Amino acid sequence: MKIVTSPNQTIPGQSVYSAWDKHVATMGSGSDFTAFQDYAGIPSIDMGFGFGPKSAVYHYHSNYDSFSWMERFGDTSFQHHAVIAKIWGLVAAKLVETPVLQLNATEYAIGLQSYVDAVKRRLNESSFSLPIGKDQNELWKPLDNAIFHFTVASLIHDGTAAQLLDDYYHLDIPWWQLWKKIKLYLAIRAVNTKYKLLERQFLYPDGLDSRPWFKHVVFAPGKWTGYAGATFPGIIEGIEDNDDEAVVKWVDIAASAINGAADFLEE
Repeated sequence: MKIVTSPNQTIPGQSVYSAWDKHVATMGSGSDFTAFQDYAGIPSIDMGFGFGPKSAVYHYHSNYDSFSWMERFGDTSFQHHAVIAKIWGLVAAKLVETPVLQLNATEYAIGLQSYVDAVKRRLNESSFSLPIGKDQNELWKPLDNAIFHFTVASLIHDGTAAQLLDDYYHLDIPWWQLWKKIKLYLAIRAVNTKYKLLERQFLYPDGLDSRPWFKHVVFAPGKWTGYAGATFPGIIEGIEDNDDEAVVKWVDIAASAINGAADFLEE
């Protein structure tokens, strides 16, 4: 994004990266990625330009949600369309052309920690009553331990991936040591396979209690928020319903999934 010129030139020559606020939100629902992320556990991304306070009213899913509206009000010069197409192209090229997949498990671990912190704040701000004889430290201990386990595993895995990529570009392996090249390629393939399948480790086959189609223990659209995303939805819904059994259940399920993901990276 640093090499793509922003269509919003509030500062002459600024790139999309410099204009971006660097915030990455959860995706929620409302588009084709829902089935891939929330049901199949396939890494997904959704990106585009948002609207501002002076943007034209967008008549979503109506007869006015049309090419004519876009041409007259939304993106009259279609510069935003052209720019986002360039970014999508660069993302695809980066994924395809770099031998080691440009994914990062450590960033996932950092995200998980922030989601756990948010869930803890949600509980403290609610009227939720802890089970008799259980304090918050005891409640969250399985999840905190799992996050630590996953963070360590992620750091090691990402370090291995970075070293393999450096070896690929810089190791001068003689042609007659073909077995060393094969060994390197197989190691890269193993690392890439773990990156590709990591998301699936967070699926819970039975799904959420009241929404079994949603299998992901970390991400789902909010139960009452429409398209907006929720993190650790099983725990959040237990807090909202003041259901201590559900909260304990989903803390254990989430911890088990995260530990399983860490074990997968460590294999």
